Amino acid sequence: MLSTLTTRRITLLTFALALFALGACGGRDGDGTPGDPSDPSQPSNPSTPGTPGTPGTPGTPDPTSPNPTQPPIAAGAVTISTDSLKYASPAQVKATLSNGRTDSVFLEGCTIYTVQRQENGAWTDAGPGNVCVWEGLAQEVQPGAALSDTLAVAKAGTYRIAARFGSGCTPGLPLSSAGCAKFEHAYSAPFSVGAAAPASGVVVRTDKLSYRVGEDATASIDNLTAASIYLQGCTKVTRQERVNGQWIDRGRLVACVWEGIAVEVASHATFVEPEVVRFTSAGTWRLALQYGVGCLPDAPLSGASCASYQHAESLPVTVTP
Repeated sequence: MLSTLTTRRITLLTFALALFALGACGGRDGDGTPGDPSDPSQPSNPSTPGTPGTPGTPGTPDPTSPNPTQPPIAAGAVTISTDSLKYASPAQVKATLSNGRTDSVFLEGCTIYTVQRQENGAWTDAGPGNVCVWEGLAQEVQPGAALSDTLAVAKAGTYRIAARFGSGCTPGLPLSSAGCAKFEHAYSAPFSVGAAAPASGVVVRTDKLSYRVGEDATASIDNLTAASIYLQGCTKVTRQERVNGQWIDRGRLVACVWEGIAVEVASHATFVEPEVVRFTSAGTWRLALQYGVGCLPDAPLSGASCASYQHAESLPVTVTP
């Protein structure tokens, strides 16, 4: 009697252990992760590779979109890419030089790129990205790194970006005296600059895109919005100079003792700045504007209880000695 009972207990215990082991094996995915379908951390419908957050959609950027994804760096090559292949005139073209080689390359210190225009089937220089009084220290681009700059292209046409670079150079010297072992060139794919897009918003304009140091320039402000805007009473725009890729304030056109009553510019009206604009040194400059929207009339801009304050900038201009 005792022997039979003991045998039954052993049999039941063995059967229970077998069921537990079977359940443990069947309740896990192949990687050993619990596969409880009620667990919210488990994906119920995995997506195919593609754009993050868009199941099944290939992650291929549109090369003609305003801001296509930066292409991967090509191994063994120095390449130049632009942020679009189509622009409206005037264009702001962001160019990026990528170093896919195993050694550093060196670029000119002041201006990295030259804009080239296609004319009668040939490429001709349309000017450097910046006007330089000194070439500056060479800029090193290490393996796997990239360097970007933005260039202004005013006229419609077909263009490309060119860059001259050296290899085997001594760091910390101008490119012309860095003892480079070799000089080479890289070029972007051609891109087109088309007819100007209709302007909108608040537009700050200069009468030209190039000046000499101290030459008189005229600034205009177009209000293409549906409501009035308000400008500071004394002087309207601030000069900004581009230094090492950054825009630095160089002061207003005149020194004001008092800002004056804000000037209203009605919808679709143009205000011409009465003060003469002069750029004081060679380089790349622009004009910046702060204006108010929804302001009380007959009050200084700073005390006009404006609903918002906004900013606008002109296209960059080139200033030569």
